[in-house]
Amino acid sequence: MDLEKVQKILKNKSFVAVKKGSVVFESEDKGLKPFIDAIDSADLEGSLMGDRMIGKASALLACYSKACMLYAPRIAEEALAYLNRERIKIEYEEIVNMRECVYDKALKGVEDPEKAYVIIKGMMKNG
Repeated sequence: MDLEKVQKILKNKSFVAVKKGSVVFESEDKGLKPFIDAIDSADLEGSLMGDRMIGKASALLACYSKACMLYAPRIAEEALAYLNRERIKIEYEEIVNMRECVYDKALKGVEDPEKAYVIIKGMMKNG
């Protein structure tokens, strides 16, 4: 099962995307870089994505990529609420109170995944 594969890979990686049983992207990078790199290099529509921590910015990027499911050991309450509103399946171990990161601050009030992608990509390019 893809979920078990994602959970196993996340023990050694920070991010993974699996589609139809095959790993389409994996990374050891931190933060949102793996999400952006995956979006820019792989067809993620219908994939199961795993990340060690899902915040609101990650949730918006997952929706932008058209992932069908997410897995994270830890998820921020705001991200969980957003994913539930968007009807994206999510498996997680615990809900955490997360300190707002620079990306979350920049995305305050943003609900459009495409707009979020453009903002985050621009911040990474300029940062």
